[in-house]
Amino acid sequence: MTLPGPRATALALVFCELFQNAVEHGAGEVEVTLARRGDEAELVVADEGEGPRPGGGDGLGLTIARALVAEELAGRLELHGGGGGRAVVTFPVAS
Repeated sequence: MTLPGPRATALALVFCELFQNAVEHGAGEVEVTLARRGDEAELVVADEGEGPRPGGGDGLGLTIARALVAEELAGRLELHGGGGGRAVVTFPVAS
């Protein structure tokens, strides 16, 4: 997939934050996938840890990542726990 420079930079920054969180706060192996699904792309960063605590707030890095996903990628960032921590970023490929 090809992304314009500013969108590719935003995606790289979001990836770095999610990967760092998985390494620091997760457990076990970290799995990363980036796939195109029709007109959308999906970045998944998953680990074997518990995932985010319910009601836990975002730190500065995750707050910035959410802003980049919303403003630069026109997408969404979802965090899932239970059975492993998982961050999923979905965004349109063309924008």
